Amino acid sequence: MDIYKEIGKRIREERKARGLTLENLARRAGYTNYQTLLNIENGRKRLTLSDLFKISNALGVQIEYFLKKTFHSEAVFVWRDRKDNEEEKCKIFENKLLEYMENYIIVLKLVNKKYPKYEVPEKVNDIYYKNKKYDFAEKLAEWVRSENYLGIGEYPGQELLQSILDKGIIVFKIDFKEIGSAVSTVNNNMAGMLVNKDNAPWRFTYDIAHELFHLLTWNIFKYQEIYNNKQDHSLIESLANAFAANLLIPKEKIEEKIDIYNKIDKDFIVAESINFKVSIDAMCNRLVFLKKLSKKEAEKYKNDTLVKNEFYKLFLWKYGKYDSYFFKDTGFPFDYFFNAFRALKESKLSKMMFAKMLDKNIGEIDYWFLKTGIKNEWESI
Repeated sequence: MDIYKEIGKRIREERKARGLTLENLARRAGYTNYQTLLNIENGRKRLTLSDLFKISNALGVQIEYFLKKTFHSEAVFVWRDRKDNEEEKCKIFENKLLEYMENYIIVLKLVNKKYPKYEVPEKVNDIYYKNKKYDFAEKLAEWVRSENYLGIGEYPGQELLQSILDKGIIVFKIDFKEIGSAVSTVNNNMAGMLVNKDNAPWRFTYDIAHELFHLLTWNIFKYQEIYNNKQDHSLIESLANAFAANLLIPKEKIEEKIDIYNKIDKDFIVAESINFKVSIDAMCNRLVFLKKLSKKEAEKYKNDTLVKNEFYKLFLWKYGKYDSYFFKDTGFPFDYFFNAFRALKESKLSKMMFAKMLDKNIGEIDYWFLKTGIKNEWESI
């Protein structure tokens, strides 16, 4: 395929994925006539770097994106709670996840840092072939928690985000407009997740653990085919939920806590849900599964408004609205922001590109600096 036709095809795909008409994108890119853009998309106009810069800026992607041989459309994405009728909108967020992942690699290179490549551990295959279905989810969770992989402590949810970043998995937050809870992908030896910014903070941990199952089993299950088979999809999602529950609320640890409390009551449910960074519902469901709580008692706690209000208040008091993993209220990992800001200060990254990496316009970045106090706070970086 002619290179101009190939790039034009990619521009058309990105435009449609964002729900833009030719006229919309032409206006955003600064063309006076949409016919110019039509000719570019059809490969009839010889592209210049100026064209690529204007179009990539209007679409919110890196210019390098259109010059790569591997297209984003070839990537596989695994969604949690995706609405079936929102496939086109999902593409917008899938592309956004890939863009963030690529941006992270770019800024690390600019500051001479190496990104830890994500590799599916070989041990996952061994565990899979030695265990059946839900036993596999349980054994995998035990191994992931252990020193042999993540080495996360007695409350796994409190260390999960940073631990998986060290393994080459980066997590971002964004507003999904109610089309799903989370999405993950593996691309070019990188792995990333996008979680719904609107979800309650206590749900983030479970979403991340759930998607981690998919990333760990990337080479076992054919995720592209699973969406087309409801039975297979339902089974894999159930396994992912079982993995998340086993990972975040280890059987041996919760039994140890029960022995200390000597009973399971409201105070236990609230306190340990906060410690394990899971919801009241997730904690109750886990206790029912372990036969430590009856279904009737679990429903009582899950439907008790006073219990949930106390939990909400204390959870936010302990952890704040967002985890320290994310920078302020941006939804970007601290490490992502820190290195981008450092590259900006060292004049290795333009202010325009820095703004794009934070999904902001160049015109608002100075005000945002002032409002957040970043320059004064980080002047010694």
